[in-house]
Order: sequence, then C-alpha cells, then structure tokens
Amino acid sequence: MPKQDRADYSDDEIQAAWVEKAPQLNSTVTLAEYDPDWPELYQREAERIRTILGDRIVQLEHVGSTSVPGLCAKPIIDIMLIVADSSEESAYVPDLENAESYVAALARRGVIARDDVVEAAIRGGGQPLTIRSIQRHFRATTGMTHGLFRRIERARHATLLLRDGASILDTVHEAGYFDQAHLTRSLGVLIGETPASIMRHDAQLSFLYKTG
Repeated sequence: MPKQDRADYSDDEIQAAWVEKAPQLNSTVTLAEYDPDWPELYQREAERIRTILGDRIVQLEHVGSTSVPGLCAKPIIDIMLIVADSSEESAYVPDLENAESYVAALARRGVIARDDVVEAAIRGGGQPLTIRSIQRHFRATTGMTHGLFRRIERARHATLLLRDGASILDTVHEAGYFDQAHLTRSLGVLIGETPASIMRHDAQLSFLYKTG
C-alpha cells in the first residue's frame, strides 16, 4: 500500500466530524442479500429530509452499497446530504434533531406508539426476529400489516414520481410494479386516483405532505 502523507486522525478530530457520538467500529458486519425495497426506503427518508430542510438542500442522494442494484450490502440506507455550508450546523442540524425529538416526546407521553422493531423494519435494518414476530409488532403498533404499509409507501412514491413528471411506464419500473395495470389498481385502491388524473393534478393529495 502507498504510504500516507498525513498522520492518522486523533480521537478528538474524529469526534469533531460527527454531529452525535462517533460510532465504535468494532463489531461484526453482517451483509444481506440485495433488497429491491432499499430504493423505496431511501425515497421515504429523503422525503422526510426534504420536508424539514426544503430549499436548504443543495444535493440529496442515495449512496453506499444499498444504492447499487443486486449488490449484497449492510442493510443500512446511507444518504448523502449536501448543504451550502456544512460547517454552519446551526442552519440545519437543529431542525433535523428537533423533528426526531418531537416524535420521541410524543411517544414518551403515550400520544403515539413507537416500537424499535417496527422502526427497524421500516428502515430495512436486520433483526434477530422471525417474520411472524415482526408482523405482530407491526400490527400492534400501527394497526396494519407490514405488507400493507409497504404497499402504501410504494403507492405514495409512485404518486410523487407522477406528480414530478415521470411517465407512467417509468413510474411502473421505478416504483417496482409488475405492469401498468398493477400500478393503476394499486393507486385506485390506496390513493383513489388513476395515474392519468395524478399527472393532471386533478386533486389535492394531502398525504404528499410528510408528517413523520
């Protein structure tokens, strides 16, 4: 290996580069087979970030191994966020942290239900639980099955694509539907609109505004 021209970073320098505590990289890394839902999970998180930061975002991208179709990867969605000046953390970090803190406070007061198993399932994280156990957690917390939640998220993603100008065939491919008929049925049941009416902006769809 070529010799490095710089000295190793000190612990203080490493910590200074992280908003929260720097992770300890001393555990076994578990790789998972490629999951076609990873792009959808990225879109979900990206929409949350766009809702919170708006035009302060310069660039937002799905990066890392989960962004490569067909590649085994650590099941964690990596997102690259670029703002005008990343060193000016007061301009964006508090808003990101406050959104999470608000949700946590509501959960502590019992206003909403929150379950680590459900959150991991939504984010695509691996868990030492059976599928049946995960489904029980999901239904108890959200009142719906994990499968229904994923279908709703996919329909929502498809609607956003159509609203942003994507063609129906591109939306079928990008959102992971079998064909145009599958897309049309799904949007009709879950959104109450056809792909064509969504593209025409015939109705105001309140679900497009991210609330969590």
